[in-house]
Amino acid sequence: MDSAHQSFDPPVGIAQKIAPNLRRILAPNPSPMTFRGTNTYLLGSSDLAIIDPGPDQLTQLRAVKAALQGTKNHPYSGHPLAS
Repeated sequence: MDSAHQSFDPPVGIAQKIAPNLRRILAPNPSPMTFRGTNTYLLGSSDLAIIDPGPDQLTQLRAVKAALQGTKNHPYSGHPLAS
């Protein structure tokens, strides 16, 4: 693994602003397929899109819900986190 990959180590379960109107939450599911974990992206501010909500785990659900405080959201009902 090269040094660029080694340096990618965001905190798990905390929404981090990575660009204007774009935040990332790293899920607690590291694996060969997800590397450090699934990256959940919150795109927008008051109305937003959740891109890849991550695994159906209580800690991930809590992290996404905490990041959504004060926003309007319309979850996609086909994903377990939307239930």
